Amino acid sequence: MHSLLTFVCNNSKVLADVFATTNCGPVRGSLTGDLASFLSIPYAEPPVGKFRWQPAQPNTCWSGTYDATSYGPICYQFNLDTKRQQSEDCLTLDVHTRFLNHPHNKTVPVIFWIYGGSNVVGYTNYYTNLQYIAEAHDVIVVSVSYRLNAFGWTAIDVLSKNDKRGVSGNYGITDLQLALQWVQDNIASFGGDKKKVTLLGQSSGGTNILALLASPSSKGLFHGAISLSASPNITMNLHDAEKQNELLVKNWGCSNVPNKLECLYKLTPEQLLAGYPASYNVAPVFPTSPNGQNYPGLVIVDGVTVAHPIFDAVKLRLIDVPLIIQTLEAEMDLFPSDEIEAMTTSQYENYVVSTLTSEGWSSAAAKTVNELYSKELRNSSQLTFQAFISDVGFTCGCLEFSIVAGQHLSSSVYAGLVVNPPSHPFPTLNPKLPSRFPFHMWDYIAVFRAWTIFDTSYTPSNEDLDFGDYLRAQWVDFATHGVAGHNWRPVNSIEGFPNNYVVGVLERHVEVNVANLYQKRCATMKHSPLNLDERFWCTN
Repeated sequence: MHSLLTFVCNNSKVLADVFATTNCGPVRGSLTGDLASFLSIPYAEPPVGKFRWQPAQPNTCWSGTYDATSYGPICYQFNLDTKRQQSEDCLTLDVHTRFLNHPHNKTVPVIFWIYGGSNVVGYTNYYTNLQYIAEAHDVIVVSVSYRLNAFGWTAIDVLSKNDKRGVSGNYGITDLQLALQWVQDNIASFGGDKKKVTLLGQSSGGTNILALLASPSSKGLFHGAISLSASPNITMNLHDAEKQNELLVKNWGCSNVPNKLECLYKLTPEQLLAGYPASYNVAPVFPTSPNGQNYPGLVIVDGVTVAHPIFDAVKLRLIDVPLIIQTLEAEMDLFPSDEIEAMTTSQYENYVVSTLTSEGWSSAAAKTVNELYSKELRNSSQLTFQAFISDVGFTCGCLEFSIVAGQHLSSSVYAGLVVNPPSHPFPTLNPKLPSRFPFHMWDYIAVFRAWTIFDTSYTPSNEDLDFGDYLRAQWVDFATHGVAGHNWRPVNSIEGFPNNYVVGVLERHVEVNVANLYQKRCATMKHSPLNLDERFWCTN
């Protein structure tokens, strides 16, 4: 039921209370213009006390009308500049809709947003202006809060024994699944079509989408997925994760105690965060070790929640839905390097040789890297560096996943690469050096017009606006019809697939289908003398 109560003025917009009904009772939200927002609606039992380190449980319903007019606490996290209260009681979601009590009983597609943050930080409005796509298009946006870091991903032997499923870790995935079940049960009351739920996630949010594709419990909960800048490196098994997390048990002072489980449950949230290694939140860098990445992925293959490595899951067609798998040309230009920026062409080439050979690679390997990126080097040492680590850490793995998914799924699979840069330098995470190339989050920023996401000032050009509008319309087409809009073609639409395949290259406000983009680069780097294979894919 749609009902208006007290009106107030705010920035020349009329605000009013508005109501919807859920399976746990009525909720009160706020109406701004024609957009109704319901904030921090509980979807699960608070994961506190005995529910800490247990899969998400359906919540106990409230009495009366739930006040969803303001944000509640965010999940515990560290190294975050926010005034939001943190709590273990944080499993809530937001709904932004223009379709309450629509006069024609119209139901519209649902975009289910999963934030990134390496699975150690993030919250529902961590990415700014999220409601914009619901204002501009006939879709509803649901944004979900889920457990992070030690609370969401800890796999330890005694925790596995304390879970009737016999596993531990991946609690954040169980949160997402219960939130998706909430959408199935309740979204019709907000004007949404439960048969048209599309996942949208960036960075670790995109990685969690891949994990959901590898989970039998996800079946029927969503009908398409757009995964941005994800890691298909979901390979660590439960045993290895438990062994690796002995470091956590030691940090928390629970290694040599009579009752390890009791010790863990007595820890305060602050103690858990204090003992959580900073190395669990690391961005991909220039590959210095021939052995691969030296930090863990928090999403693991536990055999239950995440039943299979993601490549095996798509081969088994565990969850067969349309997919968009997208990366950017210079992902880690989010952290532009002052050192690289100052290098001349010859200095950069020497840097590649000296760095790789000092770590045990052959001179032939270093020469191969310089040859593969000679075109970029003519333009910029920074672009060359960023394109290389982005290909190794993101694009090659995501392309390989897209091709395998295209081989085995009956649904359409699209692979995209954003090469469209900001029209002028964008202040991101290096205070001295703004980003100039298509960096991690740039596609999100352009689509949602989130120009102030880093608390900095960026004035978009018409080209920036056109690019974001075009890409956003494409995502909405995908959410509405299950196919990418305009002329973007599935990866398996080229004759001779899988040896020949298509990638949609997003340039300005048009997309160009390029067959076998990066095939030579990725195939060359995967084999001798470089051997930059899946061991070097990021784990975000």
